[in-house]
Amino acid sequence: MSIGNVSAPGAANGYMNLTVNKGYVTYHVNDSGMNLSVDRYNVNGGYDTTRYSKEALTAVISLLFAVQADNTPAEPQR
Repeated sequence: MSIGNVSAPGAANGYMNLTVNKGYVTYHVNDSGMNLSVDRYNVNGGYDTTRYSKEALTAVISLLFAVQADNTPAEPQR
């Protein structure tokens, strides 16, 4: 799966083109300047601060958290 062109505040050209692969419970983001593993509770990895801003990193992580929240079954009502 690929995110494609995502608006990225502070990115060199204003957009990011990252590859995202979904594992069993983890999303893996790979690019020459970003390597992250994101699951429901953790973010691991790193990114090139000269290529991506903190805002760009936050945009990627937020998008993946939103995807995970949409795919999480609702907890039963008590």
